[in-house]
Amino acid sequence: MKAPPVQTAAMPVVAAPATVGNPPRADKPPQTTPEPTTSAAPSRATPGTPTLASESSAQWAENRLLQARTERKQGAHEAAVLSFKALLQQQPQHVAARLELASLLQERKQPSAAADLLSEGLMLLPRQTSFTLALAPLWIQAGQQADAMALLEQGARHASPKDGPYHAYYASQLLRLKRPVQAQQHFELAVASDPGRGEWLLGLGLALQANGKTPEAIAALQRASASGQLAPQNKAMVEQAIARLQKGS
Repeated sequence: MKAPPVQTAAMPVVAAPATVGNPPRADKPPQTTPEPTTSAAPSRATPGTPTLASESSAQWAENRLLQARTERKQGAHEAAVLSFKALLQQQPQHVAARLELASLLQERKQPSAAADLLSEGLMLLPRQTSFTLALAPLWIQAGQQADAMALLEQGARHASPKDGPYHAYYASQLLRLKRPVQAQQHFELAVASDPGRGEWLLGLGLALQANGKTPEAIAALQRASASGQLAPQNKAMVEQAIARLQKGS
């Protein structure tokens, strides 16, 4: 599972969609006058692909996505994989299908295939931070820490300030790598998008503490404790941290 090079700005060219129908015959002589549309032979569509006579491309994609989700819910995972792949073959930029197929591949213990699928998605849509957020943990689990952090850094340039999950995850990795200044910046963005999120407040408090901002750290940790969202062990840890900080201040 080789990490693609991190891109800084330019978008790669999107692959052209597959052609629907049969190509014209090379041995047919050129027509001197256009044939009436009513006499033209109907084109044959590849099985499973949309045609003008049946359904629009958007309708076909919606139906195929619903089919794949139903198959997955019913436990027919092999069928669901095929349905997701059929959809992506026709619409490679379909974000939901790519994310859900990657998730399903992880459930089936195929993290390398999931990572390749998401990497391909980022080649098509470099600014799609949902792909980055799904791919980075897979690279970290595979020991590609440097590649994952470079990917997250690139994605942070495109992430909306209101994309709390992205900024919180990136901040947690920055804090783990002892980069608390940057971690604080991204935790602040995450908390601004959802001020009552306990886990993000906890992360912000830890980053503030590491940056020597004791009063601000105590305030953030107190908000985390009061959020009612922390697991019991985390809440106990927060209370102990608050007590130590108050004692030392």
